[in-house]
Amino acid sequence: MAEFYFRAPRFAHLPHLLTMLDSIGNDAAVCRLLGIHPSTLRRYRRDQQAPKAVMYALFWETPWGRETADINVINEARQFYSRAMVLESQLKRMKKQVEALEAELQGYQAAANTSFYEIGGR
Repeated sequence: MAEFYFRAPRFAHLPHLLTMLDSIGNDAAVCRLLGIHPSTLRRYRRDQQAPKAVMYALFWETPWGRETADINVINEARQFYSRAMVLESQLKRMKKQVEALEAELQGYQAAANTSFYEIGGR
């Protein structure tokens, strides 16, 4: 079974709760986002800790979380572009090989129902 790659940092590598809350800045918006009461958020601030789910949800709303998402998108786009270029060069090489084989086939007398590949033919 393939291993799934999580893009979020491990819990121990998350920024501190107060740092994340300060970077977001708006406690009312945080409460709406998380669906929690303002007193719950005040308790998280007082205790300087929150449940893991809250920490991860806050992380993706911070500049660090958005930057992580942006970097992942850029890296995947570069990877897909490179793969497309490799496939395109392989296709060009194979078309040349087929053209060479078809040119060589032109000199032979073959049966009418002999099947062979023609570029552009269907």
